[in-house]
Amino acid sequence: MIKKLSVFLLALILCGLVYAAGFNSLVDEARNAYSRGNIIKALEKLKAATLDIWEDVPLTVINPRLVADFKNYSSKPTNIYDSGEKILISSQLFGYRIKKEGEVYAIDISVDLYISDAKGNVLFGKEGFLKLPLKSPIANTEFVLDLTYSLSGVPHGSYSLKTVVNDLNSGKKTEFVKEIKIRQK
Repeated sequence: MIKKLSVFLLALILCGLVYAAGFNSLVDEARNAYSRGNIIKALEKLKAATLDIWEDVPLTVINPRLVADFKNYSSKPTNIYDSGEKILISSQLFGYRIKKEGEVYAIDISVDLYISDAKGNVLFGKEGFLKLPLKSPIANTEFVLDLTYSLSGVPHGSYSLKTVVNDLNSGKKTEFVKEIKIRQK
């Protein structure tokens, strides 16, 4: 029994070393390809290294920010809006599960929205507010999360927009909050 347990623990340790060695060796191969001037091979190896650790990345929204438009992605100088004006939020998403389905790779994201007033009272909440399925012939680690919200018919004041991002392939969730103000007319 102890011998079987020792063999099992040794196998787990070796698997961990092989996993780490996979990432490290891919990075080393990328470095070597780059030093030989083979930029494409270096990029391929770096992409493979990224995919090697992708499942371990927590679902994370990177740099959610209010933007003036989705054409130039220029930051909005204030968080003040008119009632009914479009509220544009741009960010990047990391750590979602990339699921292989036959010849394609599938990403399946949904977004929940909760709007609260300055006192923390939830005025609106909707699970599955937005669904963002994506299929691609490549394992895509670039996912821009562009959201458009609008608050119509609300009195002037401060509001919190809580966005919950759900990875339907893995069950992971993450969230962020943006504070905005509706100006008085």
